[in-house]
Amino acid sequence: MIDLVEISVSLAEVARLARVDLQSHNIKNEFLPAPHRRPSSFPPGTQAVYAFLLAESCLKVGNAGPKTQARFTSQHYGLDAPSTLAKSILRDPLKVANLFSSEQRSEVQLLDGSSIGSWIEKNTSRVHICIPAEAGHFTLGLVEAFIQCRFQPVFEGKV
Repeated sequence: MIDLVEISVSLAEVARLARVDLQSHNIKNEFLPAPHRRPSSFPPGTQAVYAFLLAESCLKVGNAGPKTQARFTSQHYGLDAPSTLAKSILRDPLKVANLFSSEQRSEVQLLDGSSIGSWIEKNTSRVHICIPAEAGHFTLGLVEAFIQCRFQPVFEGKV
């Protein structure tokens, strides 16, 4: 299980070491267990780092600035944007299938563009780390790098 309080405290320490003003009480975390609903927005005045989890594995970590809410809410479930979780899974389904027992692997290998979005909702959990928008894009990048290091996502980088 992910300890969101510990993540906030650790992020505040990393920010302090980077000489960035980000206090743990300004970090808002949320865990959406599988099956989850796609978020409809993130709180006004914030930006976010998010992660898609499949059981004990992280599939993807991303960030969304205050003007890129679609990245946070919907793009990863489809194929109409660059570097989405959906595209990553469809490009290399074995990376995900190998995380399942043999009985469940075939389900992943049968996914296509019309089924991938609902499969992501049904099978993955999400973690959201929201920070104030005024913290800026460098701080958002710092939070994303921290979460990538902590969670070690299976899919990372542009697809």
